[in-house]
Amino acid sequence: MTPTDIEHVINEEIIASEYEPANVRTEVEAFLATLDDSEETAAAVYNQARAFASARHDELVMRDGDLERVVAIFDAVLEPMLRWLAAKAGMSDPRRYVFDKIDGWRT
Repeated sequence: MTPTDIEHVINEEIIASEYEPANVRTEVEAFLATLDDSEETAAAVYNQARAFASARHDELVMRDGDLERVVAIFDAVLEPMLRWLAAKAGMSDPRRYVFDKIDGWRT
């Protein structure tokens, strides 16, 4: 599965049809459970997790009126992805790699 495929499913099929972060999290977890653990898929999940982490950071910087819900949606997507990367891609600390140089964790 490519990053574009994963992006499409998460954005167009899950986020676009769900308003509640808890439902988004459940749907993302169910989707990730269907993925194989090949290197290509792991790289695609990692790339999309980085994209969502970056978008989450951008939302926090903008601080617009819908901030709380938008960040909650990003977290609902990221949490299952981070768990999947730890379980399927063998990353011992996926949060460190996904958020590296995005939230100012590292320079």
